[in-house]
Amino acid sequence: VIREIEYVNSQGDSVRFGGDDAGNPWHYGVTDIFDIDLEYEELGGRIVGLSNEPRELGLHAVMRRGSLAERDRLVDVLSYDAKTCTPGTLKAGQSYIKAYMKKVEPSGYHYSERSYAADITFVSDHPVWVRKHSVTLLADQGRTVGGLDFPYDFPHDYGRSQGTTAIVRNPFMLPVKCDIVFPGPCDNPYVIIGPNRYQVRTTAAKG
Repeated sequence: VIREIEYVNSQGDSVRFGGDDAGNPWHYGVTDIFDIDLEYEELGGRIVGLSNEPRELGLHAVMRRGSLAERDRLVDVLSYDAKTCTPGTLKAGQSYIKAYMKKVEPSGYHYSERSYAADITFVSDHPVWVRKHSVTLLADQGRTVGGLDFPYDFPHDYGRSQGTTAIVRNPFMLPVKCDIVFPGPCDNPYVIIGPNRYQVRTTAAKG
């Protein structure tokens, strides 16, 4: 069950619809943002490919026990990215999708300052929900692994860099994009995945 949907603009300002916070005046009703609508490519009477084409996403938003200032804040948060043509982020559960606000159609706003309803239309050029999974590998601290042991000393060591070995499994059904981050401090950091070595020849400061 998705109890909360949040829109975060590129400035980090957000509006949460629903959730367990009793002080949040925003809620949501009918929405099609979770629908899947694929375009297909046909060749010789057979479907040869499916893809996610840009599409609109609808969300019915309701404000209860709010204020005029809260209405204005909703418009400000949604409009910023539309004016700068920068995608915001719709979040639901552990997933997110990049989208722009296209249209806000208010209704019932003239009855009370504390209540408000609006049909919000977002548009996404890549309407795919993304879910992330992170794994942190920590180097063995305080000891070197392997290396060369000479019978006489050198002004520098010939040990391998401190490292770790781990099995990292993809928890998803399909191949996924992988970002590798070295937080530092380290010199010329690298990871070896299967037969491939991925290295950055630089010095990374702490953090």
